[in-house]
Order: sequence, then structure tokens, then C-alpha cells
Amino acid sequence: MPSVEAVPIGLPLADGLTPVVALVPVPGAAPGELDAFATRHRFVPRGMTARAQDSRARWTVEYDGRVVFSFHAEEGSARFEIPDSVSIRAWVAFALAAGGTVGVLALPDMPSSTAADIGRRFGPNGGPYWLLSAGYITP
Repeated sequence: MPSVEAVPIGLPLADGLTPVVALVPVPGAAPGELDAFATRHRFVPRGMTARAQDSRARWTVEYDGRVVFSFHAEEGSARFEIPDSVSIRAWVAFALAAGGTVGVLALPDMPSSTAADIGRRFGPNGGPYWLLSAGYITP
């Protein structure tokens, strides 16, 4: 798994407001690490549609409230966890109410992981990103 901060937010995708986890490289992360991860796990570049049925990424909520994302590829597997908090519980409720499929957004070369910066990158002329859909599985 690349050195990233996972930021759960909502973004306006093709089907309306969509639950998304933005992966933002942490300061000092190896250059290209996030791009290699996105390529290995079949993220699609900006302008293409990410479909859950094409993905081997899944997410679940553990009994202790942690949210766990798992990515599987021929070259191996990766996973990350988001600890339980009030804000992650609200995001989980939003994600489940929206049907359980969420976006995973890989954002290379981001200046910060604030919602405002993520929104600017996602907006028109905002720069490159990679997107993957992850389906929900029950623990």
C-alpha cells in the first residue's frame, strides 16, 4: 500500500453525490508510488467511468467500527484501514444509503488533503486523478 492519507468525503460523480475515499500521498512518500498502485489495481484515469464489476476492490466495516479497504491484483493484495470515529460512521451511513458502492480516488501530487484541495483537483481543469469503484461486503 502506498504511503497515503485516506480522506472519506462525498463528490459529485455521474450518478450524483457519491461517497469517495480520496488517497492523498503523505509528505515524503516515494514519487510514483501512488501511480504504480493505481495502475496495478486497475484504477481508471480522469474522464473514464470506474465500474464496481470491473474492480477487485472491496470495503467493509469491522465490528469495532474500523473501515477496511482491500485491493486484489495478480501481483498481490493491499489493504488500508480507517479508524472508527464519528465522521467515519456518518460517511459509512451515507455510503450504505447510497447502495454500498464507493469511489476510491487516487490523487497524485496533491498539496494537501483538505476537502477544499480535493474538490479543486476533482473540478474542471483540476489536474489528474485515478478512480476505482469498491463494493461493500458484510464482515
